[in-house]
This record gives sequence, structure tokens and C-alpha cells, in this order.
Amino acid sequence: MALQNALDHLGAIEYTWENEGWELDLQEDQEDPNATYFPTGELHITNLIDEGILQENYKLAWRFDIMAIEPTLHVAVYIDAHTGSFLKLEDQHLHAVGTATTLYNGDVDFHTAWFGGLVQKYVLKDKSGGHNIHTKEHKNTIFWGGISNIKDADNIWESSQAVHSSPHWAAHVMWDYFETQHNWKGPKNQGEKIRIFSKFSPIVSAPGILDPGNVSYEFIKNKHYLNIGELSSPGGALIPAGALDVVSHEWTHGICSQVAKMAGVNEPGALQESFCDIFGELAEYHHNGNPNWIASVQFQGARSLSFPPAYSSSCNGVNAPHPI
Repeated sequence: MALQNALDHLGAIEYTWENEGWELDLQEDQEDPNATYFPTGELHITNLIDEGILQENYKLAWRFDIMAIEPTLHVAVYIDAHTGSFLKLEDQHLHAVGTATTLYNGDVDFHTAWFGGLVQKYVLKDKSGGHNIHTKEHKNTIFWGGISNIKDADNIWESSQAVHSSPHWAAHVMWDYFETQHNWKGPKNQGEKIRIFSKFSPIVSAPGILDPGNVSYEFIKNKHYLNIGELSSPGGALIPAGALDVVSHEWTHGICSQVAKMAGVNEPGALQESFCDIFGELAEYHHNGNPNWIASVQFQGARSLSFPPAYSSSCNGVNAPHPI
């Protein structure tokens, strides 16, 4: 009864123990075939939130550690052991500051979350200071909620994890830039969650079907996604695209498409690309005060904002004027 009352209060669509992928991931991580996210109650004596330290404000309660996939939740729910009524809940996403070796920006401090309970790991989820960023590794045949979190035991994210930590950190920098410089939070200024797919690699369909590309912004069912896969290096090899200006460029596509309602083709598309390049460089300026004014300098198709003819991708020929 107490557990059902807790679940009724939350009203989530899908819980972690209802998803086979999440259960299998937990069992593998803990090397225990019986491990499960299914919550078991613990008896606690707990105080009521925002009440004084008085005897009558302490209750005997069942505490349940509950994780949901949709919506994303990890909370402790307290149910009165005598009456079965809801008492309070506590967010278990404890914000943390870790360090990461990024792909292109050296070692940085960045924001994660501690998942306690059965997980006991840090994950790439940033709810610090009003941010709302969550990064997962892309799996073509699995929807977002069915993909397990990227985890780390000590919150020191090594270079082997940079393909995931780099876009996560870059999105935080871009969020900071828009919030501090333009008082703007999220693509629509509503503090919406940004979902990042690292190692994005779409399945390319039959010839004639549009290739979505390895790096993009998507708006799906009122949810914002940054897809960060690989781009070609100047030498032609595919390398991870998690550079600060690239992630910021895609972030700006979200604002252009959702707020300005600019199409992604023809003149509106060209204007949108130029705006995204500009804000990508402004994110670099916000981070270190020393931007190179070259968009996507690590990749083919680099574009110079200070001297457009420097790259053929910036103009119609090496010595031609910039088209925008």
C-alpha cells in the first residue's frame, strides 16, 4: 500500500525496473543477476519539510528510493507508516563538480550529478544553478529513456571518456553565455532540458533519402536534442565533433528554429548558419576571452569570421567576397 501510494503520487509513465535495458545494465554493473531498481521500503523517522524541530513534526515513515525514465526522476518518497499519506520527497540528483579531459579544450571543471541508491556513480546530468543538460550515448535502435546513463565512479573523467564529457561541458558553457549575456535560458528561454546524444551515428537510409548528418539540432515531441557525432578532419579522417564552437553552433540552431522560426534552407538557412557561427565564437570568447574567430577550425569546412577568404568554405572561391 505504501509503495503504491508513493507511485500514485509521482505518476510517472515508466519506471526503471519496468525497463529491461535498465535492469540488465544494473545487473551487469553490479555483477549481480538479482539486482533491480524495484524499490523496497525502509522505515525512517523523518521531519516534515519547512516545519520546526518539534516532536509533533517528526513522523514514522516508509522511505522509497524511486527512479523513473519518463519523466526523468530520482527521488526519495516518504509515506506515513500509520496513515499511508504522502509526507515529502527529496531529489536524489545531488549536483557535483568534477573534472574532465576534453577533446579540444584541455582539462576543465564541469557539472555532473551523483546517483546514489543502487547506482553509486556520477552521471552526465547538469542541474546546477538552473542548468538543465543531460548527455547519453546514442543508440540507433533505442529511444532516449531506454538508454542507460554514462557513469563514472570518481567524477574524474579521463580522455577515454572525452567523446561524452566534451559536448556535456560545452553545453554548460553555452548555457552560461546565453544566460549571463542575454538573460536567456534554453532554446525557448523556458529553461527546457537539452538532451545531448554523444557518439551520434544515424542510420543512413536508401539513396535519395535525406542524410540527417552526424551533427545537428533536433526538436522532437517538444524535446530538444543536440546530436554530436563525428566530422571530417582536414586530413579526411572522422574525428569526434565535441568542440565548444561546434556544440554552441548547434545550440544556436535551436534558438533560430524555435524562436525566429527560420527555415534551414536557402537564404534563411544561410543566415542561420552565419548566426550559429557567430554565437559559436562568442561562446569561446565567454569561456576564455581569446576566441580564434574560426568556426570549426579542427574540421573540414572551417570558416573564418575575421577574414572569410582564408577558407574556401567561407566564400565563393579563395578570393571571392563572403556571400552573406
